[in-house]
Amino acid sequence: MDVVEAYRTVVPEGAAALARATFNALRKPDFITFTSSSTVRNFVDAAGAETLRGVRAVSIGPVTTRTARCLGIEVAAEARVYTIEGLVEALLAICETGPLTV
Repeated sequence: MDVVEAYRTVVPEGAAALARATFNALRKPDFITFTSSSTVRNFVDAAGAETLRGVRAVSIGPVTTRTARCLGIEVAAEARVYTIEGLVEALLAICETGPLTV
C-alpha cells in the first residue's frame, strides 16, 4: 500500500509575530476559526492558547475540537457538517447569541 500526502500545513514566515500582535492587542478579534487539528497546533505554537482569552473559537468538527481543548482552548461552537459551509453556519449561529462579555 502506498501513502500519498494529500496536503501539508505550512506556517508562513512572520505568522507567529502577526498572531501574537493580533491576539495580544487591546482590541482582539471576536472569533477565531480552526479548520484542522494542525491549524490549532500551529496557532498554539505561534501565539499560545492564552492569547485567545476573550476570543470565541469555532471548530470545523469533533477532531479539531478535541485537539483545541487538549491544548487549552475553549471551543464555543462546532460545525455540525464538517465543511467550510458548516463552519460558517456554526459561526453565524453563535453570532446570534449576542456580544461576548468577558
